[in-house]
Amino acid sequence: MGIRRGPNIIQSGLVLSLDAGNIRSYPGSGTAWKNLAGSSNGTLTNGTGYSTANKGTLVFDGANDYVNLGTSAVFNQFAGDFTVSAWANRSNSGPSYGNIIGDYYTNSTANTGEWQIMMSNGGAFNLYKVGPGYLIN
Repeated sequence: MGIRRGPNIIQSGLVLSLDAGNIRSYPGSGTAWKNLAGSSNGTLTNGTGYSTANKGTLVFDGANDYVNLGTSAVFNQFAGDFTVSAWANRSNSGPSYGNIIGDYYTNSTANTGEWQIMMSNGGAFNLYKVGPGYLIN
């Protein structure tokens, strides 16, 4: 079975491909979320759940669950433009901003180039990058 990717995903230069619906990326249990595009993986943090709905989804509690990408230079390399794509459905109001994914403040230290995707309690995505601050707000 090949890697299942959407029909319009650009693969040239792709450094991260996480798919909760692909058992090669996430088998349905545990904290390791395998990166199908390389060797650096994500870690599900603070008890992130899993559901078989929609061919496989992660369930965040709205309080403190997120995906930690660690300190790998693969993800903390963005000095210029880059593209991040994520799909999330917020089902409750929760805190003002819920972290979804990123490598921001790993090891409790902010380093230039680190980034974080968050979702506001109104459902808007926010992209924060150490240095310039909020890029999408």
